[in-house]
Amino acid sequence: MIHTLKDFLPEDLSCRIRDILMGDSFPYFYRDGVSYEGDNNYCFGHTLFNDDDDYPEDCIINPDYSKLFNQIGIPLVSRISMSRLLRMKINCYPRQTKIIADRTFGGMHVDFANRPHVVGIYSVNTNNGYTLFEDGTECPSIANTMYIFDGRMQHCCVHQTDENIRVNINMDWEE
Repeated sequence: MIHTLKDFLPEDLSCRIRDILMGDSFPYFYRDGVSYEGDNNYCFGHTLFNDDDDYPEDCIINPDYSKLFNQIGIPLVSRISMSRLLRMKINCYPRQTKIIADRTFGGMHVDFANRPHVVGIYSVNTNNGYTLFEDGTECPSIANTMYIFDGRMQHCCVHQTDENIRVNINMDWEE
């Protein structure tokens, strides 16, 4: 089951996060893969928080990121009941310009196959991209909408063709 929470944040917070993430000074980093490294696709991203025991080398301990986490992460996690945040990352997908029948980027995947978890995908901007689930369900990118689902559900990103970038915030947590 996928829970859709429209108008997840108050308008001023949603706009502030959008302005930060879609501004010209937010640091995005190249990722060689969308679903997993080397999946023959790419995107840009920024990991704000990573506290997964299986990947301790990825733990973010950068004082510059704590300000960003306070501005972006706290407004989101403070509205969700959880026992432990595992990861929060921002995804920035460039527009798909090649016309192909299958706009899917990356393969179906689960974020953490080794543990029970919940996934939240927060849409920063509205566009015609979406998250696709293996049963065919589509969650469209509508600004200020949070989708919450069981982390065992296979899903993938479908790229947008109407906007230069699609930005979302992916969170994984334990209940």
